[in-house]
Parts: sequence; C-alpha cells; structure tokens
Amino acid sequence: MDKVKPSYEDIFQRNIGTFTREEQEKIRNLKVAIAGGGGLGGLAAYMLARLGVGEIRIADPEEFDVSNINRQFGAYIDTIGQNKAKAIAGEILRINPFLKVTAISNALDKTNMGEFLEGADVVIDGIEFFELDAVLALHDEAIKNKLPIFTCQAVMEIVTATSFHPSGVGLRDLVVLDDKLDIRNLIDLYFPILPKSVTETDIERVILERKTTGSAHISSYMVSPELAVSILCQDLINIIIQGREPIVKAPNILVFDTKAMKMFIYEHQ
Repeated sequence: MDKVKPSYEDIFQRNIGTFTREEQEKIRNLKVAIAGGGGLGGLAAYMLARLGVGEIRIADPEEFDVSNINRQFGAYIDTIGQNKAKAIAGEILRINPFLKVTAISNALDKTNMGEFLEGADVVIDGIEFFELDAVLALHDEAIKNKLPIFTCQAVMEIVTATSFHPSGVGLRDLVVLDDKLDIRNLIDLYFPILPKSVTETDIERVILERKTTGSAHISSYMVSPELAVSILCQDLINIIIQGREPIVKAPNILVFDTKAMKMFIYEHQ
C-alpha cells in the first residue's frame, strides 16, 4: 500500500500552541533570502524549514570541504565537493516538501543582489565574515528595498546577534569611514567582547592571513553556531511574525559567552 503523503498541517501540527494558526499561516507565507550557506546560513535554512517557512532562497558559491563537517548543516562525508547551496536545498526539501527553494551557486555581488532579494520579506546575512564587499552590497540592497536583515556570528565560545531595520542605522553607517570599509571596524562591531584566549596579535594575524592568502583559520565548533542561529531565528519570528519590537538592533549587539553561560546586550556608543 502506498504511503499517504502528509499535509503541511500534519507536518507542523506541533507548532500550534507555540504559535497560533494565524501566526503559522504567516510563517507559511514568509519568503526568506539567506546569503551564505556555511555554518550560520545553512543552519538558518534548516531551522526555518522546520518552522514551516514557505520560501527560502539560499546563495553560496563554495563547496563543502572536510573542515566543514564539525559544524555546518549539509556537510557530510558524501557531500564533500558539492555546492553548499544546492546540497542544503536538497536537505531542507526532505524536511518540508511544501517549501519553495531556490539554490544559487554563484557569488553574490552588486550585479545580482537586486535579483536575489526581489520579492523577499526578510534577509539573513550569513556571508563569510571576510567577504566585505559582498556583505556591504547585501546590506545596501536590503536598505534600498526596505528589508530587515538578521545576522549572527560565532567564534569559539562567543556568540553574537543583531538585526538591522529600514528605519534604523545601517551597516555602512557603522563600518565605513572616509569611504573605506575596514575589517577591523566589522570585528569591533560584531565582537565587542572577544574570546578570552584571543589577543590583539591573533586578530592582526587573522587579518593579515586573509589579505595575503584569501582565507583565514578561525576556530569554531558545533555549539556556538547552533546557539547563534537559534537566537537569530527566534528574534526573526518575534519581530516579523509576532510583531514585537526588536530587543536588540544595530548598533547594539547581543553577546552570549557559552563557557561562562552569560548573556548580555552590548550598547555601542
């Protein structure tokens, strides 16, 4: 006997109670653009798929490699060498067959960012931290389209999260000085508190490594990205679906030290 295909209502019945049926219908109609399919973007796609979001478009030009397996959704031994966006798209459709998914394997930049965000309701910035031009292009286009952006970061034991809103301060306002985007400005914004073992020398080494080789090794493990993305997704639901005011929005940053088990809001002056 053929198995009966479950309905959308069957799959997400346990959401009701946490959400009203009207809120779940809002989730079902939500269109989310996720820039980046790495440790943060891929997990965001996973969580939103399990929440019952109706449409996810995810973009990432990179392929999974073995170093991604310790923390990234969609990274397995048998997906090494596969494009991240396409692999993640296949995985989240296994969760929610009613989901509309678009996987983009090209790099995002000023030439295609408008098309990527067209028709979206909300944006998640999961672009690799050092891809400064792409990050700024994403935020500029979101502002142009009056779209909120949610983002989070995770390095070692430090997790941070914030959101940008059309009526508030933008990323360009915070990290571009004298028409120059400096990675140190971005680090200071997203990591006002550094992991205890990280020194100024370590930061300088990472910046130099990125500039000279195009990549940089930063320690990260499974717990921090999971926590960061959980905070991001809950914040997104609170604001977009339930209509609450943002508790933390840029330039302020929510900081969670996983080793100390302490969370606080850092207010940038």
